[in-house]
Amino acid sequence: MGGTHTAIMAASLANGTSVIENAAREPEVKDVADCLNKMGAKITGAGTSRIVVEGVAKLNGARHRVVAIALRPAHMPWR
Repeated sequence: MGGTHTAIMAASLANGTSVIENAAREPEVKDVADCLNKMGAKITGAGTSRIVVEGVAKLNGARHRVVAIALRPAHMPWR
């Protein structure tokens, strides 16, 4: 999931169109894309295995409410 987040953010400001195949499908990934879209990014397909990002020259500020993160047993440090 972190790799998809990073790829989406980098692709948002890259020149041209980037396609992310086999992307993470968690709700948190869609939430990051929604926030970036509010900031002026052009991201489609978030929440699916194929995300398309058209790079833009700059991003603006935006208001966004972050979704609650589901705690999964694999993320718990005492495991």
